[in-house]
Amino acid sequence: MTSRKRKNISTVSSKTNDLRKFGKERLDGRKLSRNKRRRHLLETLEQRQLLAGPQLIGIQPNVGELIVEGSTVETAPRVLTLRFDQDQNIDPSTFDGVKISRAGDDGALGTSDDIVIQPGLVTLADNASNEVVVRFSEALPDDQYQVEVFGYDDPSKEIVGLRNTLGELLQPRVAGQRIDTTRFNLKLGALIEAVIPQPVVRQPDGTLRQNRDEIVVYFNEDPMFVEHDDAGNPTIRSVEHPRFYQLFLTQGTVRNSDDALYHPDEVIYDEATHTARLIFADDINELGPDVDGNAGVPLEGGTFRLRIGTAVDDRLDVILPPLQTTVVASAVVDFGVAGLS
Repeated sequence: MTSRKRKNISTVSSKTNDLRKFGKERLDGRKLSRNKRRRHLLETLEQRQLLAGPQLIGIQPNVGELIVEGSTVETAPRVLTLRFDQDQNIDPSTFDGVKISRAGDDGALGTSDDIVIQPGLVTLADNASNEVVVRFSEALPDDQYQVEVFGYDDPSKEIVGLRNTLGELLQPRVAGQRIDTTRFNLKLGALIEAVIPQPVVRQPDGTLRQNRDEIVVYFNEDPMFVEHDDAGNPTIRSVEHPRFYQLFLTQGTVRNSDDALYHPDEVIYDEATHTARLIFADDINELGPDVDGNAGVPLEGGTFRLRIGTAVDDRLDVILPPLQTTVVASAVVDFGVAGLS
């Protein structure tokens, strides 16, 4: 009879247990490896978040809406506030990382004639260390502007990157860029720079003469609209139309309902000198009653007010109606308290 050799049960059981133990250790190792990688990823993201530098949130002028890329601004800002994300503390020693420039004569940014604006003051906002306040020393003219905030250093070009107090550089809003750039167009209306009543002019023969029936208005260099009809007269839209100029003779009262109104008979605009000559019917010191019968200039002279810009035909269009207020009587009693001794 053939005898078969039986396998040792204890040996088989031992090998099975070893395999199970190996599988469990391998599985535990995989779990440990995954947990370790996940923990490392979270630590990396946390470190990246902690090391994130300031990011520009918006630019707010002292008057008007938030300035964004391509904005048209119609009021010259005297102050720009650059607001960064909330928990940042901007390092004042890196304010040179903010650069504001305008296009210059060619009207194009990024060319050789760009003009860098030198602010009068750059400081942190009161009670807000994440806001940089830029104050201009003079009014900004019409032009294309750009605000650049640098996120890197380049000593060879005297570029200093804006940092927070932890030394972390600006993070531009556009990924892959090193400069955060915002461009806007400052488009102002015409400005009046000076008014000269009864100017003294030099005649061709060298003598001086005072034009007593004239007022000269000096505009800034913005071109004014000039238009004439077929007969050569200025249209109602033209800077030479008399409706845009109202000379009021005040009567020395607190109201303007008794002011006398005068329009110039003729307006001559000179594009080369940016001046408008307002020529009246008579010597301004001798203007008589207006069309509504309001008194003219007295012998001792009077006080005038010149209004420019909005067309007015009737004096009633600019009279401020009196404001009537009901006064409620009240009693006030004064009394004193004697001290006790």
